[in-house]
Amino acid sequence: AEESPASADPSSSSPALSAGSGEPVPATSCSGLPQNQDFFAGAASGLEWQVYCAVLPDDWHVETGSYRLGKGGTLRISYTGPSGGRIELRQGATCAIDPACAPAGTAGEPATFGDRVAQFLVLDGGGYAIAADAGAEVSWVLYATNLDEATTRALGAALLPVARP
Repeated sequence: AEESPASADPSSSSPALSAGSGEPVPATSCSGLPQNQDFFAGAASGLEWQVYCAVLPDDWHVETGSYRLGKGGTLRISYTGPSGGRIELRQGATCAIDPACAPAGTAGEPATFGDRVAQFLVLDGGGYAIAADAGAEVSWVLYATNLDEATTRALGAALLPVARP
């Protein structure tokens, strides 16, 4: 099974950026329109590992997204923001379908992917990544382009674990 959120729709709420508490929250806490929130609720109910969603300012929009339940499950969703900023979340058993699943780059100071301790990377091809358990059976990675390091770290810290409905 595969599901997709509404694409290219503006976020309908603008929660403040802050570090997540670690307690799963309803999908209605995620940025976006009801279709985007339903996408995360469906993913959280169907996937066996913890799903995270973004909390973004109003000027960010869903670009594309999908999740698959087979082979351990994966979730990918990307957002575009002001001045060409872009983030992509890749969650789940991504290494089962992509042998080059762990990002390549220069390690920086540790960061957070929501409530998970993660590695901050300056990517070889440009941009940044925040990777929790990269290369493991289940991993969580945020990729960022056209953003500065501070913004990338703030967006990673603000990711929320989604409660199962």
